[in-house]
Amino acid sequence: NIVFSPLSMNTALGMAFLGAMDLTRGVFEKACHFSSDSNYSHAAAAALVKKLVSSSKDLKFSLENRIEISRIVKMQPVYVKALKTWYAPTRAVSQPPTRLLALINTTTFSGTWQAGFDKRRTRHRAFTIPGGGKVQVPTMNQVKNLPVYLGRQFQAVKLMYKGRSYSMLIFLPSAAKPLAAVEKAVLNSLKTSESGMDFLFLFSTRRVTLYLPRFSFRVIDYDLRSPLKNMGFDIMAPAMKNFLGMFLPSAITKGRGISAISQTVSIDVSEKGTVAKAVSRVVFGVMSPRPRPLPPVVFDVNRPFLFALVHNDTGTLLFLGRVTNPRVKKWTPAFPN
Repeated sequence: NIVFSPLSMNTALGMAFLGAMDLTRGVFEKACHFSSDSNYSHAAAAALVKKLVSSSKDLKFSLENRIEISRIVKMQPVYVKALKTWYAPTRAVSQPPTRLLALINTTTFSGTWQAGFDKRRTRHRAFTIPGGGKVQVPTMNQVKNLPVYLGRQFQAVKLMYKGRSYSMLIFLPSAAKPLAAVEKAVLNSLKTSESGMDFLFLFSTRRVTLYLPRFSFRVIDYDLRSPLKNMGFDIMAPAMKNFLGMFLPSAITKGRGISAISQTVSIDVSEKGTVAKAVSRVVFGVMSPRPRPLPPVVFDVNRPFLFALVHNDTGTLLFLGRVTNPRVKKWTPAFPN
């Protein structure tokens, strides 16, 4: 099982991009799709946050930034001013002596389903895990009119949260298709479409009998250096001079640029709704029309699947993950030295 928040990571990297210089700045622009017009990128990020933030009774979404800085490091006043303008972080003293600076984003979502599941209908049902084995898991059930997509490679269902600004998408591979193939197809679609969610236009409302397992798990300190390097984000170099826009010259001899990029994420999906939280860290270290009625659909999530939590109006992807075994509660990836 794995879950990741692109929005949270992009925000933490945006705070670093604000102080990047020269070739390093170009790497950020290419790998993270930031604009060469720095003000435009940061203004767009701030405007998006205003659209996303919600604090109603049934749906809460917040995005908070924090910097933790060593007492021995001095920041460029221009950088500090811009950081306050676009990201409004709180500030604290960095405790580990090996850490000069940490740029931290915390993204939190809590939403109640528009059409909740009745706990009395939840039953243990078989879920097929990789390798063909089966485990019994608590499985929620409802019969509702829901937006669905029925394709050759996979099926998808869209579950709205109250207020209808946010939704969860569940992608279920066709019986003969491996989950990896569907992951690739969905991710390619996200990369190539202008909004990131163009395939949502292919959904149609049908009468659906839905079976969805409850799931809850955490991914702790997921090291993102290798995945980001594969995307062209290769800046883990011993050169603080790449961030002259961030640090005063006195810090240049003390540090080695970005030394760690990681994310810790948790998600809980139940009959009531969804709670999800991501904490992303970028660390600088020291040396070291009404359609005709269609037949009803049975959407039985009884095998590994993908899920995505999105903001409907902007198409912003908040959380993306996979579930291969709903019984597993925690995944702790190895953190390279």
